[in-house]
Amino acid sequence: MICVALADLTFREILNILKQEEMAEIRIDLLDLSLDQIKQIFQSHTRLIATCRPGRYSDNERQTSLELAIKNGAAYIDVENDAPPEFRRALIQLAHIHHTQIIISYHNFDLTPSFEILKSILKDCELRAADIVKIVTYCQTDDDAERLLSLYSIADKPLIAFGMGPAGRKSRLDAQKLGAPFIYAASEKGTPTAPGQMTKAEILDISKQESKND
Repeated sequence: MICVALADLTFREILNILKQEEMAEIRIDLLDLSLDQIKQIFQSHTRLIATCRPGRYSDNERQTSLELAIKNGAAYIDVENDAPPEFRRALIQLAHIHHTQIIISYHNFDLTPSFEILKSILKDCELRAADIVKIVTYCQTDDDAERLLSLYSIADKPLIAFGMGPAGRKSRLDAQKLGAPFIYAASEKGTPTAPGQMTKAEILDISKQESKND
């Protein structure tokens, strides 16, 4: 399954896109939405991920937006593995009440750590009440991507692991073959939410070409 990440779009554009997509990530931190609009978006679709990365909004503002998403039907909530403990616990507790699945995520925009560090991050995320673990790192070489993808062989919970940047591009497609429950794609409108993120059309085209070559 392909999850389309939505950023830098208007409220109306988001609703129109959601009519056509099976699954989407709502990047609240990269959208200008009122609380009422957040509520309407998550009520409009049954398979949405609520994500609000730190930086633009305070933790209190992020928690308010994410709690609203959970209460209004978010299928998943993405919480950073290094989020403040009280922030993380409150969201996880509410997610359990509303049967929202929890994605515990780790991102490294600079490099791909050693396998031992990646393994430690994976196990730490699995212990933090994760239903799904997401590990995304910047890959400078093919070896970086291979090391990251090797996590699939030791994961005890559903895992989404792939690389950013040119060297990580192929790993985005390999992730699904290795068992990722879904992979991320950029919307045809708006902007990508990570370096090297392909559009859904690009992913489908590459997958089609690979099928022909098999």
